[in-house]
Amino acid sequence: MKQIEYIYLADDDSDDCYLFQEALNEVNDYIRLNTAEDGLALMDTLHKDTRRPDIIFLDINMPGKNGFECLEEIRSAKELRKIPVVVLSTSDAQESIDKAYENGANWYVQKPTSFKGLKKLISHCLEQDWERI
Repeated sequence: MKQIEYIYLADDDSDDCYLFQEALNEVNDYIRLNTAEDGLALMDTLHKDTRRPDIIFLDINMPGKNGFECLEEIRSAKELRKIPVVVLSTSDAQESIDKAYENGANWYVQKPTSFKGLKKLISHCLEQDWERI
């Protein structure tokens, strides 16, 4: 199983980004987090940065380029397609879940409503053997 060292989070809500960073620090303070405020910034960074993240956490509802569009672009780019993508959304609509998986998401999860839930989600993701999923 690959050691996780570097994570990207794309979310336009700065409070959610802050809470994610705080939760990650409590779970594992050695992992580096890079955030993008929208899908355009995420894709720009992914295409320019030579270092690939070990996991991408992707919000669906973002301005500019939404999470579904990012996911399609990630899965169609040879250099990015194997990066695990966890889709985070406030929605539990089956249509959104189906679309995320059809576009190549490794996992779709509703955003936790508590800090404890967020820490549990992050811990779970860090423990996965994404190369086998």
